[in-house]
Amino acid sequence: WIRTMGAVAYSMWENWFSTKQWLIILFISVGPSALSNVLQFKALSNLKPSEGQVILSTVPIWAILFSLFVGGPLEMGGKAMAGLGMICFSFVSLFAAEIAAGKKKKS
Repeated sequence: WIRTMGAVAYSMWENWFSTKQWLIILFISVGPSALSNVLQFKALSNLKPSEGQVILSTVPIWAILFSLFVGGPLEMGGKAMAGLGMICFSFVSLFAAEIAAGKKKKS
């Protein structure tokens, strides 16, 4: 426990000085995190910058879906819904522009 401003609080991470805890953090930072970043940048290097940006802007959508899957339903405010709408609009408009550009090349 930790004493702060006269109140008692419990540490969220007890045994922070443990070698096992630091090895877990090291593994998480070097293993899956670094590997996923390398693979993500490799995949993005094969796309046009505009497509890559739109795909990266969908990360909040995937975060919402993952949180629903793991934690169940959640409440979203108006700002969150507006942001979600803007992200979806940019995603749809990019693909509509790509389809229109593809039709122009064929004719």
